[in-house]
Amino acid sequence: MSDNRKITASCLLKVNGSAVRVQLSPAAIYGGQEGRYRVRVNRIWRNGHDGNPLFVDRASLGVLLADLMCAAPTQKTTCPNLPTDARVSVTIWQGDEPKQFSGWTYSTPIRADDGLWYVVVSAAGRRFFARCADVRLLPPAAQPGGLRRRLCQS
Repeated sequence: MSDNRKITASCLLKVNGSAVRVQLSPAAIYGGQEGRYRVRVNRIWRNGHDGNPLFVDRASLGVLLADLMCAAPTQKTTCPNLPTDARVSVTIWQGDEPKQFSGWTYSTPIRADDGLWYVVVSAAGRRFFARCADVRLLPPAAQPGGLRRRLCQS
């Protein structure tokens, strides 16, 4: 399988004692506008808040680099208590309006490169990564038997 990546520019930043590698590729390769770039930070492509590829122009790139340079030190946060196969309530944003859906977790939380915790949930007829801040564990009475016993013991 051929790789159509074409890195046209890169830079290495040192932020809070850690190296941050930023790479640019022409957006046109990925369906973006001519004159824009797709950005890769530490070997991970940046996406917008909607989950689609993020394409930046020069001004947006400057803002992104400034944000990376001024980033606060990574805070050590504990993993949220969202076990696998748990009943949850998930907030899904539709436009500017939050909607609540019942669902299940399909993984334990993971911490992404943006520093936020995510968990795979099944809600509203689909499976997706949801921010743990938008997921609330339902009370033990709503949980399946094995998980209910574990939650009641702790």
